[in-house]
Amino acid sequence: MSDREKGMEIDQEYLADMFEHDGIEVPDSLSRNDIESMLEKADADGSGQSDAASAAGEDAAPDVPGTEGKKTVKKAVKKHTWLKPAGWAAAIAACLMLVVLPAVNARKAEAEDLITFKSYGEIYKTIDEITERARAVYRNDYFAVQEDAEVFEGSADSAVGGNSLKSAAPGMSKGSSAADDHSDTYIQVEGVDEADKVKVDGKYLYFIDASGSRILIYRADNGKAVKVSSIRADSNASYSDIFLRGDRLVAIAEHYSSDMEVTTAAEIYDISSREKPSKSAEYVQSGMPVSQRMVGDILYLVTDQYAYDKGIPYCGSDEKTDKLKAGDICCVPSPAEAEYTVIGAVDTSSGKELSHVTKAVLGGSQDIYANGENLYIAGTKYIRDKSSKQGAGAVRQYFMPIYSGRMATMIIKVRMAHGDIKILDSSIVKGTINDQFSMDERDGKFRIATTSVTDSGEQVNNLFVLDKDLEELGHVSGFARGESIKAVRYVKNKAYVITYEQTDPLFVIDLTDSRKPEIEGAVKIDGFSTLLVPLSGDRLLGIGYGTRQVESWQEISGIKFALFDISNPSKPDVVTSKTIEGVFSDAQEDHRALVMLGTGENAEFILPCWKEIENYAVDYDDDIVEDAEESGETDAEGKYYEYTDNSPRGGILTMSAADDRIDVKSFDEIQDGVERCPVIGDYIYAVTDMDDVVSVKLTK
Repeated sequence: MSDREKGMEIDQEYLADMFEHDGIEVPDSLSRNDIESMLEKADADGSGQSDAASAAGEDAAPDVPGTEGKKTVKKAVKKHTWLKPAGWAAAIAACLMLVVLPAVNARKAEAEDLITFKSYGEIYKTIDEITERARAVYRNDYFAVQEDAEVFEGSADSAVGGNSLKSAAPGMSKGSSAADDHSDTYIQVEGVDEADKVKVDGKYLYFIDASGSRILIYRADNGKAVKVSSIRADSNASYSDIFLRGDRLVAIAEHYSSDMEVTTAAEIYDISSREKPSKSAEYVQSGMPVSQRMVGDILYLVTDQYAYDKGIPYCGSDEKTDKLKAGDICCVPSPAEAEYTVIGAVDTSSGKELSHVTKAVLGGSQDIYANGENLYIAGTKYIRDKSSKQGAGAVRQYFMPIYSGRMATMIIKVRMAHGDIKILDSSIVKGTINDQFSMDERDGKFRIATTSVTDSGEQVNNLFVLDKDLEELGHVSGFARGESIKAVRYVKNKAYVITYEQTDPLFVIDLTDSRKPEIEGAVKIDGFSTLLVPLSGDRLLGIGYGTRQVESWQEISGIKFALFDISNPSKPDVVTSKTIEGVFSDAQEDHRALVMLGTGENAEFILPCWKEIENYAVDYDDDIVEDAEESGETDAEGKYYEYTDNSPRGGILTMSAADDRIDVKSFDEIQDGVERCPVIGDYIYAVTDMDDVVSVKLTK
């Protein structure tokens, strides 16, 4: 007997128990037709009729209007039902006899799976429906037949048929290399700048202080850092990121109103005089910042705005904002939360806020990928899965699927060329992404790697290839069971995927045939990489964590570098690796903290670090006393404040991976934690968490 047949047998036994519990004779065959016939007979006798009628009555709220899918989504809007204190059999009857409602108050957008609106009233109605559905879910009394969960059908090892409703476009993943006289922010796609809290040019250093209230400007003078000016945020605002383009500085600021409403502003400053920067324009957009990209002079801003108060997204200047038109707002199929993703653009050269192109989507956002032509927004979506075996019983799940916590990724595709914003389409894929590097676009095809969970609770991993219309072309699913994705990098038609549980397998996936992506080879190494840096055509540098075995589990031991030979995709190899015990870096979690000087195998890497110091104390002047217990520096009178056993101390790590060797060229200790370590000329200028700038001469 197959696993599926065994499962159906269990389902039938459980359903029989429920019928017996309700005092109804169990039919010989537990088919839907027999069940319906028996329940109708029971209702005719007065058993459970009022409850069934109530459960399927006219007051039940319809699902989000207009969410008919294409290909994998049933073209119907199901009606909500709530479980009353009646018998299970009556509730099943109610679910089996759900009324199919027509789509109302919405029209299909140009993108087939997206819904746009004619009026604010339609938007308010949709928000009410989303909110009520979410509340019912959290009350655990929400039962609805939700067919879009076909994302999860099939086994973990096979492609789950329609696991993507869509996705799209071209681009390649590359990191930025340093300019001749200064380093640049390490980015994913060449020509698409990413914001960071520290930026430099050939003469000056710009960074956001630890409080987020100021942007400090320092002049770099042959190893000396001299403060020349600062920009202060409004009293109700804080800075999160900055861009730098010539004599313009663009600051991303979060503004909070008295009722805690959040807006995001792009403040443009003229810094032709570094001593006297002046604001030239400000663009404002509702919601909190998700991420930003800059292509040429155009800044693209993505924010997230909750909509439970039925607020409509707005944008404009700091002097005047306007609500978006209803026709500029759309909705993804069956959003889990009443949450807008707002996409705006501003021309930083003129300060023109381009509010006429701002768009919004009902559907949350988590991370973005952009290549200069298209922008992809990824957000986590919870799917009610009709095939889930979780909860009180498989039969109950099969006939009345409750919210099962299964996670998927909603993808929204946006055209962003030359400041034009147009929402094109949406898609759902099984599982969740690790970070922005999980996504990529090349030759009109969008690739995305995810980690999902099987019915038994086991993690598995997937990679989907979608066409320009966000329809699935091909996939590889169910690899690296029991592990999760920690890093992804795409180089032309290859995907390099790192997963981890006990060891760090590097998978090489061939994407040449988009309809049949396949794993070409894999190699394992202890620890795991969280960032993959292409060095040349046949070398790949992994930056991540070393691990060590402690009894039956593993603990993180420090920063680890691994050099992979990918010249033979079917047999990738580990050339060499190095772990630095007790030393960690922000670059392990944030690629922008990495400084890359030069290109290929001759590149040098500079990382801000901190290291653990055991048995220490801190005196009143915040001086660290190492080995405090052994030296007796802590006294009974409390001269020193003794903290925990481990304390961070900052540092700058410089390393290279030339000639198939990983060499640590230097580790320069700094008293405070180091946030970033950009390069100007012959010096590294470390920005500390105490808002100091400490310079160290580059190692030749």
